Amino acid sequence: MICVVRRPLWRPTRGGLAESRTTVDDVRDFEAMQAIVGGYVERIGVWPGVCLLVNEDGAALDLEQHLVGGRVIHGAAIVVGEAPPEFRGLTPAEVERAQRWLA
Repeated sequence: MICVVRRPLWRPTRGGLAESRTTVDDVRDFEAMQAIVGGYVERIGVWPGVCLLVNEDGAALDLEQHLVGGRVIHGAAIVVGEAPPEFRGLTPAEVERAQRWLA
């Protein structure tokens, strides 16, 4: 499924925010999403039908901090579509909107 992924590029040396990179990835399943965020997944609503997936223990694990859609996130983040109780790939319009939101 097509998702937009935001990953920190490096760990800041003085507690600042890391620069990050945004890519459009084809993520095959939920286990692959867990691997990207590096652990248990926490869902954060973004807009109707779309959510952000992050590592629910990112702060406790001291993962790199970076800005994602105007909020500080610890570790990688994935923008994915929702089709409860499952996730779905983003439409081309949602990919474009997610990339603008993350810029």
